[in-house]
Amino acid sequence: METNNIDPYKVDPYSFKWELTKPCSDCPFVKSSPLHDGIASDLPKLAEHIESGNFVHSCHKTHPGADGWNPDYKGAIQNCAGLTIMQIKNEELTIPIVRAKLSGELDESKLDKTVETFKDIKDMADYYVKNHVKIRFLLRNRHERN
Repeated sequence: METNNIDPYKVDPYSFKWELTKPCSDCPFVKSSPLHDGIASDLPKLAEHIESGNFVHSCHKTHPGADGWNPDYKGAIQNCAGLTIMQIKNEELTIPIVRAKLSGELDESKLDKTVETFKDIKDMADYYVKNHVKIRFLLRNRHERN
């Protein structure tokens, strides 16, 4: 099967590894990263999943089929360090984070918490709406249809 056809949302999130300790160079959960069309268009879905308490997100560099995947990467799909750091800093512990901490898969002390992530998903959404022309266009069109 061609890896570019893998749907990132149809991979078992409980198979993700928690070995990354700092975000990748273009992590969408870090304020200094470039804006991401893919993550920006999924912000409502991300917020819904985070609110449910059962949310993980793969690092797009390690996930075949995800926007930004590195085809030279050969390891297991990793959980997104940027999102994990953002959630821990915000004390927004989801079930997968708690499970990973309790099982020893995630060592919170190794995470680079000095990186400037968004405060939370609302902060991220506000930033994307303010700074992303495509998102403003989509939101304006959605508002006009309603």
